[in-house]
Amino acid sequence: MPQNAANSQLKQQLHTSVPSLKALVAFEVAARCGRFSSAAVELNVTQPAVSRLVSNLEAHLEVELLLRTPTGLKLTEPAGVLFAAVSDGLSNIQSAISEITRYRAGKNIVTLSLPTATATHWLLPKLSRIYTSFPNLDLKFQLAESAASEALLDADLGIRLLDHVDKGLDAELLVEEKIQAVCSPSYLDNYGPLTHKNAAHTFIHLNTPVYSWEQFLTEIGVEHHENARFITFSDYSLAVQAAKNGQGIALGWNMVVADGLQTGELVSAAARSPSTGRGYYILQATGVKLSPSARDLKHWLVREMKMEAEWTS
Repeated sequence: MPQNAANSQLKQQLHTSVPSLKALVAFEVAARCGRFSSAAVELNVTQPAVSRLVSNLEAHLEVELLLRTPTGLKLTEPAGVLFAAVSDGLSNIQSAISEITRYRAGKNIVTLSLPTATATHWLLPKLSRIYTSFPNLDLKFQLAESAASEALLDADLGIRLLDHVDKGLDAELLVEEKIQAVCSPSYLDNYGPLTHKNAAHTFIHLNTPVYSWEQFLTEIGVEHHENARFITFSDYSLAVQAAKNGQGIALGWNMVVADGLQTGELVSAAARSPSTGRGYYILQATGVKLSPSARDLKHWLVREMKMEAEWTS
């Protein structure tokens, strides 16, 4: 069945499933407030009107939704299911209205899809500069399930770490991925860099690493010291923060540690930065024309990333 026909059928079913949309709204407000009197104030109607709308809905569905108790309204089990669905629907409608309001006020909305680590460590420190450069821009973020996931859903732009790009996406290579050992300046002063002579360091890594310390040390030609210690995290953001705190050396992906290197919170602990064969790409759907705001933001991001590549080369 075509999508439009399916949507039309669902709407027809909804019209016959409930007495009115007003009844759904009255139910949601009453369930949320816990009292018909409070719901009446929020809806700017009388208390009997709210009670009547909810009763009509219960009669139509042939099930009790709200238990009237001396301490207020209590949701039955069927009411919990309906309340969650109606609340989500009203929230989505409010979000759409808010977007329309921002559009009417001259705001431009761009949706950007990127991995959590890239958003946390690379983009968020730049938000103030982005909004200074684009005062009428509103950004929406979609966090990718993984750095290698190419799916953009309905995002205008995406940033991904890939070894290849499939068809259906326009991709521009931003920077080649490199890995370097990073630590705080104080840690480097106290323990020195990674060398053959001084390898008894504290290594910070992940419990499921995509690139291990064994690989890195082999690549730069440094052997494990028998007194080396390891601190293991399940979250990469915590690993980077531990390095900033002077608790050891972490493996830094260039896009993630670029801001820390620029601010001086992090310094390189090894002379070499091995390449992984992958690269950071900025993506957009093939054949989809970007809005002027999305196009300008893309150009800004490309310039920013390529300038920062000098800090991690």
